Amino acid sequence: MGLEKQGVSSFVMGKKQEDGGFSFAKTAPSTLEDTYYALKILETLSIPYANKKTSGYLAGLNFDALMIKHVFQLCDLLSTKSMKSIPARKIARNIRLAKMADLEELYYKLEIMRLLKIGINKKDISEELRLIKTDKRGCLQDACYKAAILKILDEPFDKKDCADKINGFQNADGGWGFVRGSTSFLENSHAAIKALAVTGGRPRDMRECKRFISGCQAKDGGFGRQIMAVPSLEATYQAIASLKIIEGMEKSHG
Repeated sequence: MGLEKQGVSSFVMGKKQEDGGFSFAKTAPSTLEDTYYALKILETLSIPYANKKTSGYLAGLNFDALMIKHVFQLCDLLSTKSMKSIPARKIARNIRLAKMADLEELYYKLEIMRLLKIGINKKDISEELRLIKTDKRGCLQDACYKAAILKILDEPFDKKDCADKINGFQNADGGWGFVRGSTSFLENSHAAIKALAVTGGRPRDMRECKRFISGCQAKDGGFGRQIMAVPSLEATYQAIASLKIIEGMEKSHG
């Protein structure tokens, strides 16, 4: 990725708390979300990490108190350690009955079902997808989640048209905003790059895209959601994951 791992690793480990979890600041309590992004950064960079306190922190979290995105994050982390720690039957029962409010929730519902090998009824999910109202202004995130959902369902869709639509949101600085022409942020840029990978496409302006991502890195090794922003574990994961996807795109396209 052309990235100096040590700086990023130091940034991540600087966010580790005494209880084994991670948070955005040393004075703040650990959160599942920060812990997820910290561990996924290390995994993406192929940096080994094993810690009993971290395992204990994750095992002590209550699935019942989590939003669906966080249920996925905890399942994802625990699945690499011990599937026995996941109340799969209870999650399966609840998730089959739950109706998602938006495309983001439906995406995470499907990711949980795929991760836990819960049978997906394509007819039911397609109907659920049809009933979800999307942003009429043309929200980038909606387009990205819809592409990912259709990919999971193995439903045919016009991938070139989807890639063209997503690239139509790319700004001159190489990043993407929430809607066409709005300020670029890493979370939107990461979503766009992931969706382009689903379509087999690539960013319209690859050079500026990489420049935007690299420009979000701070002196402490972490990345902020935009240039000069305070670095966070979430934005750092989005940057690292995006650069890895781009690396794959460049190899496949020559």
